[in-house]
Amino acid sequence: MHYFYIAGAQEARILPHPTATVLEGENLTLSCTWLGSADIVEVLWNENGNYMGSISTQCYVTGELSRATKFSADCWGNNSFAITLKRLQRNIHNNVWNCVMVTGGSNITSENTTIYVQGTSIN
Repeated sequence: MHYFYIAGAQEARILPHPTATVLEGENLTLSCTWLGSADIVEVLWNENGNYMGSISTQCYVTGELSRATKFSADCWGNNSFAITLKRLQRNIHNNVWNCVMVTGGSNITSENTTIYVQGTSIN
């Protein structure tokens, strides 16, 4: 009997995408899902090209993402991970986030999501 491995698409998908709009002071959750056959080691998160931290498959959180006053992180199962950016301020308007799925043999980067923070209005 012969077994053949057919390489499928290996994709890290970030949502929401391509933009996320939130009111100033609100929270925003970004999710990253692995669509591939390789085993995941961890997911890395980047803001404006700068490493912000990682979430392991055991849901261990490192880096800036471990700062509970600014972020929370979740493992949703089925190779899906999420971070919540807390109480967003206007100074992160137009910041760009992506995630990188780390497998045993490669790093697969998602597309970018741009965050739009709208000011609150007082009536």
